[in-house]
Amino acid sequence: MTPLTSLAALLLAAAAGAAEVEPRAYEPLPETFPAAGLPVLWEADFGQGYSGFAAAGDSIYTQGQSLLGQSVLCLDAATGETRWSRRTAHAWDPAGLYPGPRSAPAVHNGRVFYTEPHGTVGCLDAETGERLWGFDLYERFAAEPVEFGYSCPPVLADGQLFLPVGGEDAAMVALDPATGATLWRSGADPASHCPAVCIELDGRPLVLGYLRNALVAFDRETGEQLWREKLSEGYDEHAARPIYREPHLWISGPFRAGSELLELTADPPGVRRAWRSEVLSNDVCSSLLVGESLYGFDLHDVQAKPHRPSRGAFRCVDFLTGEIRWTVGTMKARRSAEPEAIGQSSVLSDGERLLMLNDSGELILARATPERYEELGRTPLLPGAVVWTKPLLTDGVLFARHQDRAVAVRLSDAPTGDAARDKRESATPADSRTTGDLTPATDWNAAVLPVEPEYMMDAPTRRMLRDWFVVCLLLYWAAAGVACGFAGMFGRRPAGGFVARFRLWWCLWAFLLGAAGTTALGHAARSFLFTWPLALHAALWATAGVASRPGAKRTDDVVAVGLLALFGLYYWLCRRLGLAFEWSFLAGPPAAIPCALLARRLPGGGWKAVVGEIVCGTLGFAASYAVGCGLLWWRYG
Repeated sequence: MTPLTSLAALLLAAAAGAAEVEPRAYEPLPETFPAAGLPVLWEADFGQGYSGFAAAGDSIYTQGQSLLGQSVLCLDAATGETRWSRRTAHAWDPAGLYPGPRSAPAVHNGRVFYTEPHGTVGCLDAETGERLWGFDLYERFAAEPVEFGYSCPPVLADGQLFLPVGGEDAAMVALDPATGATLWRSGADPASHCPAVCIELDGRPLVLGYLRNALVAFDRETGEQLWREKLSEGYDEHAARPIYREPHLWISGPFRAGSELLELTADPPGVRRAWRSEVLSNDVCSSLLVGESLYGFDLHDVQAKPHRPSRGAFRCVDFLTGEIRWTVGTMKARRSAEPEAIGQSSVLSDGERLLMLNDSGELILARATPERYEELGRTPLLPGAVVWTKPLLTDGVLFARHQDRAVAVRLSDAPTGDAARDKRESATPADSRTTGDLTPATDWNAAVLPVEPEYMMDAPTRRMLRDWFVVCLLLYWAAAGVACGFAGMFGRRPAGGFVARFRLWWCLWAFLLGAAGTTALGHAARSFLFTWPLALHAALWATAGVASRPGAKRTDDVVAVGLLALFGLYYWLCRRLGLAFEWSFLAGPPAAIPCALLARRLPGGGWKAVVGEIVCGTLGFAASYAVGCGLLWWRYG
C-alpha cells in the first residue's frame, strides 16, 4: 500500500468534528421530511476546506481557506453572515487533492480552539477573534509532521486540551487551555488522524490515542502510559473515531481492514479482543452506536474517493457480537446518487431515528432499528458534490458543508426558551427556498473522466501504462495521417512548404487527440485510457519547432510562457480530478527535445522529411513517456 492511498483519511476532523466537553443529548428528529424539502436558512462559500462546525449561543464557528491563507470564521447562525474572520496560516495545498483545513474548531468558556494542517494549534477570543495564543506542535515537541497534514481537532476535558502529536515522548500531549502551556506529554508512537478519545474505566479518567500503529491509553491527569496495543507495522492510518461503551471499545480502519471490539480491563490495565470482523471498515465517516447496534458504511474501496461516491454498503451490526443485522447497497462502483443506496454517510441519531448525510450530498432519514432498514425521507442537501464533513445539528437547525459550500436548513420549529436559539430557529429565508430547490453542483469530473481507475489512489500498473502508451502512439500516427491531408489541402499557409505545413497540423491534431482522447475513449470504450501525455508531447514538439526558427525571439518567449501555463493547467487538472499519479508525466517532455532538434536538421524535403519527422516524433514521445514512467516507478514503486 503506497502512502498516497492514505490521502483521503486526513479529513477525519471533517468527519468526526471536535469532541465536546459535555456531550449534549440527542435532539429529536422529525418523523419525515416535507414533500417540498426542508426550509433553507442560508447558503455560504467559505473557500476550500472540510472543517466541521461548532456552536455557541447564536454563533457558528468553522474554518476555511482562500488563496490568501486559512482562517477561522465566526458566523451568525441565523443568516450565515460573517461576524469575524481571523487568518491563522498560509494556504494548505491549494492546488492539491485535499486543500484547506480539516479539523472542526472547539468552543469553550468564550474561547475558540483550532488546529490546522501545518501543525499549528491556537486559541482565539470567541467574541472578537483576537489571537490569545498559538504555536507549532511539531516545533515544540520535535515531532515529524503527520502525512498529508495535521487533522486532529482539539479535545477538551477536565480543564485540559488533548492532542495526539507523535514523536518521542509526545504521542499524546495535554495543554493548558488558558495559556497553551504543556501540562504533560507521554508515549512515543507516531500520530495519525484520529482525535484524542476521553473515557472513564472503573471511575478512572483516561485518554486514548488511536495512533498510526497502536492504540494507547494514558491516565488523563498524569499522562502515565497505562497500556499499548499494537495494531500494525509500517505505514498505516486511523481516522474513524472509536466508539466506547464501558468496558467495550470498537475500532475500525480503512484499507478494507474491517473492525473489532475490544474489552478494556482496569486491573491489570490492558485489553482483550471480544471479536474481530472483516465488515464495517470506516474511513472518513465514522459509524454510530444506537442501542445495541452499530450503524455505518462498510467501505469496500481501499479508501474513500475524493471526487466520487465511494463503493460499499451501509450496514447495521450488533455491537457485542459483530453479527450483521441488515445491509443496504452493493459493492458496485457508484458515480452519483442512487435512490436505492445510502452510501458513505455521517450518521446522527435521536435514539429512534437515523439522520444520514451521504457522500452524494443527500440527507436521509430512517428508523433506527436492527430489524430492517426503513427509510422515512430523503432530500438533496448538497447535491452534485462529494460530502465528507459531519454536519452539526443544534437547536433544530442542521449545518452542513462540502469542500466549497455550506448550507443551513431547519429541521424543527420548536422554541427552546433561549432567545439566541429561538432567533436561529425562527429565521426564514427571504425567498422561502427549500432543499428541493437547491441547484446541483456541476459534475465536471464525470464530464471529463466518464471512466476512472477502480482505485484512484493506487499507482497505475505496468499493463495500464503499456495500454496507455499504445493508444497514444495510435492517436499520434492517426494525427500524422490527418496532418498529411490538411497539409495538402491548405497549400499556401503557412509559409515554408509542405513539411512546415505538415509539422503544424501534426502538432495541432496530436494535441487535440491527446487532450480529448481520455474523455472520448472513456465514453466510447468505457475504459480509462490516459492520453494526456500525448498532448504534453505535442505542445513541446510545436514549441521546439517555433524555437528552431531564426529571428523569432519574441515569439519564442510567448510560446515558452504558453507551454509553462499548459504544464500548470495539466498539474491542476490532475489534482482536481483526483489523478494522484499522472502528474509524473510532466517530467517527460524535456526528454523529447534532442529528437525534436534532430528532426529540424534532417536533410532533404518532401515525403522523406515527413517520414523522418514522424520517426523522430515517435522516438521523442517514447523517450518522454519512458521518463514519466520512470519517475512514477522511482517515486511510488
